[in-house]
Amino acid sequence: MRSQTLTETHSLVDLAAILVAVLQLGDLVTTLLALSQGAREANPIVALLMWLLGRVPGLVLVKLIGVGFAWWLWTLGAETELWLLCAIYVWVVIHNLRVWRRYRG
Repeated sequence: MRSQTLTETHSLVDLAAILVAVLQLGDLVTTLLALSQGAREANPIVALLMWLLGRVPGLVLVKLIGVGFAWWLWTLGAETELWLLCAIYVWVVIHNLRVWRRYRG
């Protein structure tokens, strides 16, 4: 097995960071879909922010924090952590779609 060059490694970090940002957008959209059908936010911190700021502003703030965290990890070159975030948010988006489908009837 050959070792990766700096360029190959850096591009994987870039890809993971971009994917986290895309998944944050997916989480935002799928959460709004589920909420529009009567579901409620399961994360108490996010629910509180939505109550304080409004549904969309609260969710957007949380997503911006998530993207900011991913950016910070990207500046550190934390590839493993970024891929872990990707895995978590793939699960979140799939979960949101399942909730949406259940409430949609």
